Amino acid sequence: RVSLVKYLTFWNYQTCRPPQKAILNDRSFWTGVLRTFYAGDDKKFFQDILNGEFLALEALEKLASAVGMAMAERESYEPEPGAQAYSAYMAWLCQYGSDAEVAGALSINLATWGAGCARMARALQNLYGFKEPDLLFFSRFAESPVEVGSTALAIIDRGLKEGIAPRRIRRSVRMLQGYELLFWDTVYKLSVGGESGC
Repeated sequence: RVSLVKYLTFWNYQTCRPPQKAILNDRSFWTGVLRTFYAGDDKKFFQDILNGEFLALEALEKLASAVGMAMAERESYEPEPGAQAYSAYMAWLCQYGSDAEVAGALSINLATWGAGCARMARALQNLYGFKEPDLLFFSRFAESPVEVGSTALAIIDRGLKEGIAPRRIRRSVRMLQGYELLFWDTVYKLSVGGESGC
């Protein structure tokens, strides 16, 4: 049986060590995205995402301690390519994709991610006795208001009217979800002592 705590520990390895910190990497491209959008609802959509990322970053060290990661383990960690592909693609999409592609991919992915965080937090509390303060990383994402709402749909609709092909938006969603799955597959293999394959 795979220990959920061990699984979570390896997950944390992939997100909290330099130089490929997933959320620190995100910080640069979130900021880049905000510069490309006008003020108003569009900017607020991405600002809400950015704020959630920064809050999550603050909670990572507490989570690392809660799952038993010694500082020496954190310092000696080497990143896995399969766990960093998500951030790499997201950075590429923000640089070269349209606003509609970015909004579509993020709104679908973060809604899925938030639901998963809520389930993870409940499991860790109910089955493994973790305390709520140790799980702020998950609870903050679980409480995220980001979803496919009117603002995201307005961004997508404007992109379609400007000539962005619908298949490009669908592709961005599919690719980001695929890289999310690659992340979890990589972490799972590591958690049971296997090779990432990358």
